[in-house]
Amino acid sequence: MTGTASQAPRPARTGTAPSARELIAGQAAETVDPPPSVTASLPYLAALHTAATVPGGGAGTGGSPSQGPARPVGPGPPGGDDPSVRLPEPVPVRLRAGIGHRRSAPAGFEPAPIPSDVFAGILAAGAGGYPGDLEGTPEGPVTCALYAWALRVDGVPPGGYRYDPGSRRLGVAVPWQGLDEIAGRVRPLTALALREAAAVILPVGDPLEGVARFGDMWCRLQMIESGVLVHRATLAATALGLAARIHSDVCGEATDTTLGLRGAGRRSLSALLVGRSPRRAPVRWDLWPVADRYRPT
Repeated sequence: MTGTASQAPRPARTGTAPSARELIAGQAAETVDPPPSVTASLPYLAALHTAATVPGGGAGTGGSPSQGPARPVGPGPPGGDDPSVRLPEPVPVRLRAGIGHRRSAPAGFEPAPIPSDVFAGILAAGAGGYPGDLEGTPEGPVTCALYAWALRVDGVPPGGYRYDPGSRRLGVAVPWQGLDEIAGRVRPLTALALREAAAVILPVGDPLEGVARFGDMWCRLQMIESGVLVHRATLAATALGLAARIHSDVCGEATDTTLGLRGAGRRSLSALLVGRSPRRAPVRWDLWPVADRYRPT
């Protein structure tokens, strides 16, 4: 043994493959004039983008913009004889105050009630207007309606409700049967959160209602608005010192039944569970440097 490692001989380079030095020295790319047609190469992608740019015409399945603007699905505000709960004035909330601290509740909540004005503030934030492409979005959602389960809210009987932002009333969906059936169908982490949450925010929509007017773009518009609604509700909950987490496996037929949606063409699109932090205090995580810009004053 000499203490030096023997090296196997390198195999000789065969064929015409260029060396690394030759590759680096060569021209990286050449311009093509005219450029290749994206429409010809990716026809389905091109059709999707075309549908997304049609403001009111019938992309995909046809339709006419004369059918009027999109409006929230489902029944209107609770009538005078309909069972309903009037919420108090929503507690003021600055959504910006929740940006730097937004996070998902790791595992369940502290099973404790929240004030009704805090619940009202979260609902009002979710149903608030936004700068969208559809007529009416500055006043509020136009492709989704806002439903909720009140599970531990002071002064609000447990149940499923449809929220009317104009009157700040909760219309009773159906007689309340509890969540045992739903908790038995979801993942264990979701079941834990359902049993401990104070409220669940549920955007509801009809995936086919706007197809005649908006074509294939309708589903995209509805999913975007559902995301906006849930995001705003999450920021409001966070700014108010609560924990929140999206559990999409809550959505399904059993959930729709508790909201009175079965057979109506409407369905739950997302589910945001809200409650008190299991650590019994607001949790503040600074996950990224710009969080300092949005600290509440």
